[in-house]
Parts: sequence; structure tokens; C-alpha cells
Amino acid sequence: MNSMNNMTIHEKYNEISKLISKKKIKDALDILRELIEQSNKIDFRVQFEKLNDTYQNILKYTFSGVEDPQRKTIYNNLILSILKLSDQIKGSLEDNLKTYVSLQKQNVLKEKLNIVSKTNSLFKKEKFADELDKVLEEISINGNEDSKDTKRQELTNLLFDYLWLSDKYGETEKKLVKKIIKSDNVHWYEKCLIVSGVTLSLLRYFDEQKFDLLFEFYENRQEEVWHRALVGLIICFYIYNSRLQFYPAIIEKIHYLKDILNFEAESEKVIIQLLKSKETEKVTKKFHEEIVPEVLKIQPKIKEKLDLDKLISNEFIEDKNPDWGSFFDDSPGLMDKLQELSEMQLDGADVFMSTFQMLKHFDFFDKIPNWFLPFYDDNEIGKESLQSEETKINKDSFISGLAASSHICNSDKYSFCLNLENLPDAQKSMMLEMLNSEIEGMSEISKEDEIVDKPRKDNSVFTQYIQDYYRFLKLYPQKDEFVDIFTNSFTFHNNTFLKLLDNIGITRTIGEFYFSREYYSEAFDVFKNLLEKGETKQELFEKIAYCYQRLDNYDEALFYYQKAELFDTNRLWNLKKMALCYKHLKETDKALACYIDAEKLKEDDLYIQANIGHCYLEKKDYKKALDYYFKVEFLAPSNISILRPIAWCSFIVGKFDVAKKYYKKLLKSEPNKYDFMNYAHLEWCLGNKQIAFENYIKSIEQKDNDFKSFLSGFKDDEQYLMKHGIDEEEIHLMLDYVKYSVVI
Repeated sequence: MNSMNNMTIHEKYNEISKLISKKKIKDALDILRELIEQSNKIDFRVQFEKLNDTYQNILKYTFSGVEDPQRKTIYNNLILSILKLSDQIKGSLEDNLKTYVSLQKQNVLKEKLNIVSKTNSLFKKEKFADELDKVLEEISINGNEDSKDTKRQELTNLLFDYLWLSDKYGETEKKLVKKIIKSDNVHWYEKCLIVSGVTLSLLRYFDEQKFDLLFEFYENRQEEVWHRALVGLIICFYIYNSRLQFYPAIIEKIHYLKDILNFEAESEKVIIQLLKSKETEKVTKKFHEEIVPEVLKIQPKIKEKLDLDKLISNEFIEDKNPDWGSFFDDSPGLMDKLQELSEMQLDGADVFMSTFQMLKHFDFFDKIPNWFLPFYDDNEIGKESLQSEETKINKDSFISGLAASSHICNSDKYSFCLNLENLPDAQKSMMLEMLNSEIEGMSEISKEDEIVDKPRKDNSVFTQYIQDYYRFLKLYPQKDEFVDIFTNSFTFHNNTFLKLLDNIGITRTIGEFYFSREYYSEAFDVFKNLLEKGETKQELFEKIAYCYQRLDNYDEALFYYQKAELFDTNRLWNLKKMALCYKHLKETDKALACYIDAEKLKEDDLYIQANIGHCYLEKKDYKKALDYYFKVEFLAPSNISILRPIAWCSFIVGKFDVAKKYYKKLLKSEPNKYDFMNYAHLEWCLGNKQIAFENYIKSIEQKDNDFKSFLSGFKDDEQYLMKHGIDEEEIHLMLDYVKYSVVI
């Protein structure tokens, strides 16, 4: 029997939960049987047979007409038992794979329980810090004579591993974490690590106790700690969406929190930031494909204009380069792209992933807890990075300022400090002094934000923690052994958690986020959900219609634009959109009618005039089309594009002098292959065969053309040539003449 890999195990495990949520118990039991066959454990087989028999008895009594008042209770208990057994089997199969995680689990649970036990006993002491010091002196982790702080950190890491790798939490684990939550002697950043350990554990192995502990961390409201607990809860609500309905205690807790604190508003911020994480790959790709090539393209000029050879001089540090103002003139698009990137950063986008992903090779990141460690004042990594520095800056203030910065996530702050140690002294000093003023400025802003705008401060903590988590799941060497939550679509609007909150405002915010980011399929799903809940605002109909339009579903788009038009406001915009849909549906008469109605509302609208002309052109009413194209030219005389339809319509209706005038203008600007072909048609009809021939050749010689394409376009126009007196036989002669002159 072929053994399953980690991915297959997870797929089948998730399928069981989904089937049970849909009440397809038999199908779920069939998949569970497959997993049991892989585990080859008799105990699982025995449990399974009992569950299977119970379900068959439920079915038998249900359809035999026997009334059983306990049936619902038995049925619900059966579901919980199936889910519990699937948890156990999944855990067992994963342990048998002998992966990095399973080996870590064996080591930690076997060798480090005594340390956890000793740590647990410390909470009974009144003077926790003193007692902890004594224990740390007794413990020599890995045989090293490390400092007290280092030993404490090692012990915290071991606690993290123990909590992360424990499947079900018993009383020991529960009491341990509860004491950590309440203790004033455990540093806030140590509690943050414990929260991350519990979250990773819950994602690895479902357990109601872990939910309870995260709820308690959240309700305790210790700064930085409760933020991470809420992020963990929201992620786990999403991952375990299909089974939440079977745990009334969790549902009751969510209902309870709805009415206290700022649970709904804070949950909304976490959800939006998780949705923004979907953009990280897009931002990284933009950086590498658009910005880096532009910078490389102008690199020689950078060196010349910025005096890079004299980079280390004091003059460079103290003075601004007078050429900076005109520097981007050589690459005007780069400035726009950098500005766009800056705006994305302010909006919470992860713009530093591409910068710091190459700086995760340090030994520091070999330990999983360090990916989740907050960057705090007085941390060892920060101190060591500045230890040998002789600079004018206040090192403690610098580290504090870096810790307070809301623009860089914790993981990247550690990367920055670790990389700083490897830089040459001169370069390091320069970088520190250049960044110090910026960090001081950011620190002041952060303090003001914290006082004036507490929600903004909260949002920055959510953002940084989610970015820390993102880096771990994307960059950790053994990342494939962890469930990558960021591969999920995060369709929270269909999530049990959001339905429990029943908050229209949050749902609308999610929809607007999708809409603004051009995730139109998800956006219209949310907006239609709002319609079903009784929201009937005009803007909602318009946005649903627009989503359908952008998804090329013009029938549905038209239906909702017509709904929006019933409100009798914003009518001009709706008419133009309806006309556009009719055009795509090839209903030219209806499109024209909409544009004419729109014209009555705004006569000098360039878009409307041009599209009326296009409709008449489509209807082959070239004279009327020409009238409207002349209006467009009058309204926008500098618009070169309007010359094309004017010249073409003039040619078709026989106004050769007008057509020639406009084709001459076109050929002096940026002519395309059709301009040369159409001008050739005109000259031929005027009797200038050689000029016609020469322009046919020019048309074929254009980069985006060849003889086959030319011939296809030419065939479409033969009717107009014959209409203006060109004989069919002569047309064949001209084509042969052209063939002799080009390589086919």
C-alpha cells in the first residue's frame, strides 16, 4: 500500500470536515476509512467501526418510524467523534512521515517536559523572577554556559516548541498558559511568542482548549499580545470554518465578544490586512519586473550624477546632491512607480518582502520562534549589531526607534540588524547616521499616532505580525511542512465567523476592498450577498453591474445597470455603461439609443459624440458617422486618433479631397499599417496607381504586418474599391503586382 504524503493527508482531512459540514456523513466516513487503512492502527479501526455502527443505527431508527428524543444529541455527538477521530488519524499519519516537524515533536515531548514542569512550578512562587533565575542557573541548555538572558530566551523557545508540538492540551498545558497570561513577570514579548506557539499548534491540530486560551489572551488586553491572539483567532476561524458550527462554546464566545471591547472593528482590521497579504506577490513582482530593471537601466547615470565613488565622504553625508531634482528625468516612469509603491506601503501593502527575503539566511532564523519574536527595546540582537560602533548616535534610542517603527515588520528589523553586523565599519556608520534621523522622525510620528489614533497603532501591530507570519510560511527552509494559510483565497464574506458577527459594515468593507483591488468576481459575490440582506442602494447595483462588465458578462451587467437606472440619479453614467454593454452584445441600435439619450444630458461629451459616430459607422451610415466625428474633432482638435475615422468615412462617401487631407495629416504623425493601406485605396481611386502600389508595400512592411494579414484586410475593402470604379480584374492585377515585390 502506497503511503500518503503530507499534502494528500491534509486534502483528505479537510474534505472530511467539509463533507460533515454539509451533513454528508457516509461520504466522510468513507474517506476516514481510507485514512485508517493508511495508519494501520487497530485502535482506530475499532473506534471507526463503533462510529459507523452508530450512524447506521441512527439511519435505521429514523426511517423505521421509531421516535427517539435523544437522536439529535446522539447525532451531534457522532459528528464530534468523527471529527475527533480524523484529528487523531491525521496526527498519527503525520508523525509516521518522519518529517522535520515530526522529529522535532518527538524530541521536544520526550526530552524537554521536565523543563516545562519546572517552569510551571515557578508560577506558584511569589517572586517569580528570582525563582526563574535560580532555575535557569541549574539548567545548562545544550551544555552552554550562557548568560541569564540567553538561558531565559532558550527556555521560552522550548516552551514555544512544547506548546506548538502538543496535539491536545490537557490540564498541564492549560494551567501553564493561563498562568503565563496573568503573570506580570513574563515579558510581553515572551507572551507574544506563547500566543504564536498556541496559534501554530491550533493550526496543526484542532483543539477547543487552544481557542479558549487565545480568547483569554485577547480579553486580557495586554498591548501587542492581544493583537497577535486576535490574528490567530481570525486565521483559525477561517481555516476551521466548516467545523465551527459543531462547537457551541466557540460560537457563544464570539457572540459574547460582539458586545464588548472593539471586537468587531478590530476583527475587520485583521480581515482586511489578511486580504492585503494576497497582494504581496503582486507587489514583489512589480518591484523585480518594473522598478529594478528601471534602476539598472539608469545605473551608469546614478554613478555619475550621485558621485558614488565618493559615497563615504563626509560631504556626501552632510549635503544634498543638487542633481537629485532632475535625476528621474532620464527615467520618468520610475518616479511614478516608486510613488505608487510608497502609496501602497502607506495603505498597508507588504513592500519590503522583496528587499528582505534574501536576508533570512542567518542562524537566528533557524529557530522557528525567532520568526515570530517582536523586535523590542533592549534586545540582544539589536545591541550586538551596534556593539563595536563608534558613532554620534544614541544606540539605545536607535534600537528603541527601530522597535517603534511601524513601516517594517519585526522579522525584517532583525534581518536589518543581523546584516548590519556584516557591513564594513565605514559603511555601517554611514548607514546608521543616515537612518537615525529618519527613525527619530518615525518614532515621533508613532508616538503621536498612538496618542491621537489608537486604531492606527493597533492596525500597524496587526500588519507587522501578519507580515512576520507571511515570511515564515514563504521563506522558512522547512516551510512545506506547514499549512500555508496565505494560499487561501480568504473569502471571509462566506465564512461562518462573519455570519456570526452579522455585521453589514464589515461585509461592505470587504466588498469595497475587493472592488478597489479589481477582484471583481469576489466583489460582486459580496455585493450580491448585501442585496440578499436587504441593502438596495443605487451604488450597490452599479458596482455589481460594473463587476459583471469587467468580467465580460454583459447580459448580467446590463440587468444591474437597468436596476440602477430606476433610481433616476447618476443617469448619464448609467446610460453610457448600458450603451457599452449593448455594443459588446452587438445590439447597435439599442446602444445608439442609449448614447442619444445621454447626448441630451450632456451635448459636449467627447466620449458620447465619438460613440454615436461609432454606432453609425457600425450601421454603415457613414454620412451621419462623419457628422459626429467632425464634432469630436471640433471638441478635441489635438486628438490625432479622430483623423482616422474621418478620413475613412470621407473616402467611403466619396469625399476624396477631404479624405486625402486627413490621410496626409495621419501619415505625418504615427501611421499604422491600415493608414498606409487606406491611403493607397484613396490614391488608386484618384487614378494614382503607382502611389497606391508604393503605400500597399509600406503597409506590408510595418512590423506588425505581413502579406497574409494584409490580404485579409484588403479583401474586406474590395467592395469600396469597386464602388468607386476600380474593376475587379484590375484588383487581381494589383495584388499580383504587390506579390512580386514582397517576400511571402
